[in-house]
Amino acid sequence: MQVEELAQKLGLPVANLQASVARYNEMVASQQDTDFGKESYRLEPVDQAPYYGAIVGGRLLATLDGLRVNTKMQVLNEQGKVIEGLYAAGNCSGGFFWGAYSDHVPGLTASHALTFGRLAGQYAVE
Repeated sequence: MQVEELAQKLGLPVANLQASVARYNEMVASQQDTDFGKESYRLEPVDQAPYYGAIVGGRLLATLDGLRVNTKMQVLNEQGKVIEGLYAAGNCSGGFFWGAYSDHVPGLTASHALTFGRLAGQYAVE
């Protein structure tokens, strides 16, 4: 399947998809993504059919800020002091992804919740 056919099957404007592919291939050739900052080692040309596509709706399931916690998963008040007996993990604990969530990585917050939840449980038992 060619780019034009893919665009038609996905209900996308053909000219827009062609222009996007051409622009991306220009950046691949220069080894620099000046549009989105993709690392050069990840740049691969889109120049060989067949092409496949799907309409996918993304969801960002991370809290970029929220309850502040220390390394023992204890929730901190506005003064940075521990709130005794209160622990947080997963998406309700904030600051973990602040400024560092550059890629959409499905399942990333699940590992955060699992790991930090286990740690919170262990510290709560202590």
